[in-house]
Amino acid sequence: DVSLTREDLANIVGTATETVIRFLSEFKQDKSIDLKGRKIRVINRANLVRTANIYD
Repeated sequence: DVSLTREDLANIVGTATETVIRFLSEFKQDKSIDLKGRKIRVINRANLVRTANIYD
């Protein structure tokens, strides 16, 4: 397990915290991830990769 804040995650990928929050919400709506507090659990890796590739 890796503990990161949304701000930490934004800094790692080089974007704004708001952008990370928006993408996490979209990934959750797509049922690619589950969010519980600070924890992010990947529940559908293939769907997550497919959704993420849309933004390339």
